[in-house]
Amino acid sequence: MNFLKESHRKYQYEVHPAILHVDSKIGVSITEGIAYFDKRFFAGKDNCDEWLKNFAEGNMKLDKKSPIDKMLYGIKAAPGVANDQEWEAIKALMTEPDDFTRDDVVVYHPYLAHNVVDRDRQRFVLSLLKDFERTIVDKPLLIGHSGSGGYSSPGEGRFFSAEVAQVGIDEMLKVISPHPVKNIRDQLVEIEQKDSGLFILKASIYLIKLDSNADFRKKISAGIVKDVSIQFRAGALNTVTDKDNDFKYQEYTGPGEALEGSFVWLGSQYGMQNKKDYTLVPNAEELANSEELENTQTGDITMEISFKTLEIESMEFTEDGIKNVQKAVDEKVKSMKDENETLKTQNEELTTEKAATQADVDLLSEIKSVLGEDLTKEKVESMLEESKAQKAKLIKETVAVAVNIGAIENTPEIVEAKEAELGELSFKAIESKQDEYEKIAKKSGVIKSQIPDGGEPAKKTMTVNLNVIR
Repeated sequence: MNFLKESHRKYQYEVHPAILHVDSKIGVSITEGIAYFDKRFFAGKDNCDEWLKNFAEGNMKLDKKSPIDKMLYGIKAAPGVANDQEWEAIKALMTEPDDFTRDDVVVYHPYLAHNVVDRDRQRFVLSLLKDFERTIVDKPLLIGHSGSGGYSSPGEGRFFSAEVAQVGIDEMLKVISPHPVKNIRDQLVEIEQKDSGLFILKASIYLIKLDSNADFRKKISAGIVKDVSIQFRAGALNTVTDKDNDFKYQEYTGPGEALEGSFVWLGSQYGMQNKKDYTLVPNAEELANSEELENTQTGDITMEISFKTLEIESMEFTEDGIKNVQKAVDEKVKSMKDENETLKTQNEELTTEKAATQADVDLLSEIKSVLGEDLTKEKVESMLEESKAQKAKLIKETVAVAVNIGAIENTPEIVEAKEAELGELSFKAIESKQDEYEKIAKKSGVIKSQIPDGGEPAKKTMTVNLNVIR
């Protein structure tokens, strides 16, 4: 994390490109690997250096008075009627419950948060989700965060219950799909081990049926309005690194409090939406007079379920009898869904393997089209050596420019570290970094340094990067 320059309003530092997001309420914003420190919050470079040191060490203590917005992918379900237990919970929150009936309210059940890494490369630990479960009840549902922290906007609805529910890896994959991270299953395994499970915060909210919100409720039912944002307070934001001490993600930890939930434009957390697993179609009379149950929907599976499939010989036309059939349907649906997911995973692995093989063939054809059909091991080794030499020269040129503009200090240790850092990049990325430094040099009037060890400048990116040969 190197100091770049100072303007009349901000200090600028170079930071790791994997760091994508910092809450601007604390006076820091990050864009394309550049951190901007607002001078209204940071009196000098020493304050910036201290903040960066704490950030790198994962010791970001949060101001418990400063709320944080975390947008979540939310509601996608038809409105429901409150059952007996829900109606009692709702009435307990009303000022004049005798003025309303059950038919006056409509309820929704959004997935509000989970403990998986989100689009901001951040996640909630389980203990913080538990804090949200306890504190979201009797908090308002808003339409956008109106004003600072949403405090100037009265509630359009109310959260009346919440539950942190544990799910398996396959179920979480369904919830957060489609997901851009290719190895997301490995990440879920890691988090499941850290938190002793994967967890979703399921909440319940109610709205009063009014003429003034009729159009809004229709938009919810139509799936137009379905994204929600939770505003919360947390105890700390800690950085998690890999074995090489490279940034992986950050974790919000408790103690914390859920302040409110709002309908917003897009979510940070993947897949926060209600999903109906199945529907039991027939009524009691049809069930009593027929052995067959109608087709049952399970996502992208349509199956025919019968008493024979469920291993049930007969049923009693009683409440317990119907519950037994319901339980058997639940278990069979889960079994068939798991089997279907296994088959899909096997098919995806075969497809990926086939694509990788074809990619190797295409790469070899591309190399031969440039280097000729008489490609030999000696020729490849010679060109690899040339490629390495050119890359080493380009690195030294780039570091020299960085020293001249003051981006790094001219000490053997720092120069060597910068060369090693650039050595991990591709030709194109190093050239891009060199161009960036040279633009800074040009603007500041710094004369470009001589090429280290004399000679000609390093050649630009080769037509075929031989480092990709397997």
